[in-house]
Amino acid sequence: MAGIDWEGILEHETGKKWEEAEGPKTGVGVDYYYAEVGGNDVAWLNVDQEHITFVIEPSSSDAEERILFSGTYEDFLEHSEYARFAPENSLAP
Repeated sequence: MAGIDWEGILEHETGKKWEEAEGPKTGVGVDYYYAEVGGNDVAWLNVDQEHITFVIEPSSSDAEERILFSGTYEDFLEHSEYARFAPENSLAP
């Protein structure tokens, strides 16, 4: 999944700035965490074999987590809004 602009997707979806952050490890696949700059929302990305899960967890207790994407890399490239965040010449994860 190298080269995909995950922070760009978060900014596109929320209108907020995000940065990479430390977070817990699931022990399954590879985990990445992002924190809202100047806010309390967090997002996490898990890549397990060929499956990608990308979720925003709002800090507000009355808001539900939002799954931005769940699927394979090929599904990601076919996603009409997100494909532009992948490297143009990327053929494989």
